[in-house]
Amino acid sequence: MLLKLSRVLNLFSPDRAELSVRDIAKPFKWPKSTAYRILSRIQAIGFLDRDERTGLYRLGIRLAIYGELARHSTSLQRIVAPVLHRLSATTSETATLMLLNGQEGVTVDVVESFQPLMLPGLLGGRMPLHATAGGKALLAWASPSRLETLLRPPFERFTQTTITDPTELMRELEKSRKRGYTIVNGEHVDNVVGVGVPIHDHQGGVPAALTVAGPRQRATAKLEMMAAAAAVAAAAVSATLGYGAHSTPDGGSDGAVGRRGLGAKRATAGFRRVASGQPKVVSPAPPRPRSRPAR
Repeated sequence: MLLKLSRVLNLFSPDRAELSVRDIAKPFKWPKSTAYRILSRIQAIGFLDRDERTGLYRLGIRLAIYGELARHSTSLQRIVAPVLHRLSATTSETATLMLLNGQEGVTVDVVESFQPLMLPGLLGGRMPLHATAGGKALLAWASPSRLETLLRPPFERFTQTTITDPTELMRELEKSRKRGYTIVNGEHVDNVVGVGVPIHDHQGGVPAALTVAGPRQRATAKLEMMAAAAAVAAAAVSATLGYGAHSTPDGGSDGAVGRRGLGAKRATAGFRRVASGQPKVVSPAPPRPRSRPAR
C-alpha cells in the first residue's frame, strides 16, 4: 500500500494539481474499480481530497501540515532559515534557498523583501537550472560528471536574455566560478536580476544554493553588495555542514571547487579586488584537520 501511495502522490505537480480517476489509473493500468478503492483509502487518511462537484482529486491538507513540519525539521532548512532572514535584511531583497531535484532546482525556502516591488510565488517553484541564479550556481560548482548529466540541451528560452547556446552557457559558468558567484539578468523572469552562490556539504558536494534577487531598477546597482552578503551567508552554512572536513581520494572535493578557481584553500571570505578592478568572492578557508593523539 505504501508503494501505491507513493506512486499516486508522485503524479501530482504544480502543473497537475488536480487529477481524475482516469488520470491516476492510466499510468498504472489499473481498472477503474481498483483505482477508486485505492483512492478512497488514501482519501480516508487525509492525503487526498476529492472535489464533490468535479470528482477531481487533489493533495490533502494533511500533507500540507506534514510538509510544514518537514520544512522546519529538515536540518539544512533549519540551518539556513535564520541566515536567509539576515541576508534579506542586509540586502533589502528577496533571499531564497534552492535545492537540486533531478534536473531542476526547487525553491524550498524564501524570505521576501519588504520593498514595494517584491517577487512573490517562489516557494515550491521548480526552476530551470540554466536560467536562474541558483540553478547556475548548482551547475557551476557541480563535479564534471554531474554537470554532464545536468546539462541536457536544448535549453528552453524564457526571455530575450535567456542563454540557450550550450557553448555560451559553459563560458558563463566558467566566469561564475572565477568570479565566485552567478548572475541572472532577466533570463527566467523579465526585469529580475540577482546573484547565486553555492552551499557546500561535508563531502564538498553542492546540494543547494543561496540566491538574492530583486527588480532590475533597484537591484542592478547593488549586485556586488548582494553577492558579498550571499557569499558570507553561504560560507557560514557550509561551515556548519562541515565543509572542508573531508576530501575525495584525489585530494579535491566532489563539488570541484578546488579545481575551478574557488579552491577550498583560499583564505578569506567576501570580496577582494583583482587587477582588473572587478570584485571576486572567495571561499573561506576550510577548518584544518585536528591532529590525532599519539597511541
